[in-house]
Amino acid sequence: MGFPQVGIDPKKGTLYVTWSDFRNGDVDVFISHSDDHGKTWTAPKRVNDDPVHDGADQFLQWMAVDPTDGSVNVQFYDRRDDPANRLTRVTLARSTDGGRTFTNYAWRAEAFSTDNAFLGDYEWLVALGGRVFGAWAEPAPANYVVVVPRAPSTVASTTPTIIRVGSADFRATR
Repeated sequence: MGFPQVGIDPKKGTLYVTWSDFRNGDVDVFISHSDDHGKTWTAPKRVNDDPVHDGADQFLQWMAVDPTDGSVNVQFYDRRDDPANRLTRVTLARSTDGGRTFTNYAWRAEAFSTDNAFLGDYEWLVALGGRVFGAWAEPAPANYVVVVPRAPSTVASTTPTIIRVGSADFRATR
C-alpha cells in the first residue's frame, strides 16, 4: 500500500515516481526518476532524512513537481519525533537538484495522536513558482464539535478528522 504518485518536470521531461515501503525495517518514503520516458529508472532514493531503520514510520506521501522551477516536493505523515512511533506530524521534503537530495521541513510542527482516527489517503499537494500548497487530514482538536443529524446506531465511534492546509514560499527574498 505504498500509494505511488507520478510527476513530471515538463521542461526537462523527467518522470518521477514516489512511494513508501518497508525495505529498511520501518516505513520510509522513496523516489526514483527516469530521463528516458520510463524505459529506465534510477535506484530508489530515500526522501525522509531521519536515520535509516530508526523505528519511525513515514507514510502516505504525496508529490508535486513545480513546472516553473523543476523542484520536487513531497509531503508525508512522519513519526520521527515519537520513540513509540505513534504521534504523527506532517513533513514537506523539497529537492532542487532533480530528486538527488531532499531537505525536510516540519510543515506541521505539532505532533498529533492518530488513535481511533482515520487519516486515509486524503492528501493533496501542488507547486508553482516556488510556492507549495498542501492539504492533509488529521484528528480534530479535543474541543471540536461534530453535529451528525440522526446518525445510524451502527456507526463506529471514531475521532472526527479535519482537513488542514499548509503553504510554503521558497521564492528568493529580494
